[in-house]
Amino acid sequence: MPGGAARASPAPSDPRRTLRGVAQPWDYHRPAVMACRCGARWSSLFAAHCASCHETFASVEGFEEHQPDGSCVPPRSVGLRFDHGYWCRGGERSPNAARTATVQDALFDDQ
Repeated sequence: MPGGAARASPAPSDPRRTLRGVAQPWDYHRPAVMACRCGARWSSLFAAHCASCHETFASVEGFEEHQPDGSCVPPRSVGLRFDHGYWCRGGERSPNAARTATVQDALFDDQ
């Protein structure tokens, strides 16, 4: 920099620095991929994968519904539907299906 002054990097509390680490709606699909020993892979921050039956759910709520008494039951038997690799609850969309939606569709679902 002119005059020999060094540019300071953003402080840890600076919103420009911390915003990237917070799950924002546009961050629903991050490039990081999680994987299980069963071979399943997923990238949604909100997905849950069962280490017992190795099914992948679009949300933690869907995961919890498939274990009503603490043991796994078939996801379809508790009203979940399979969509693009994820078990989804009633109004949920698969994170993989959301990738194909336009930004306007994602922001204005009621239209």
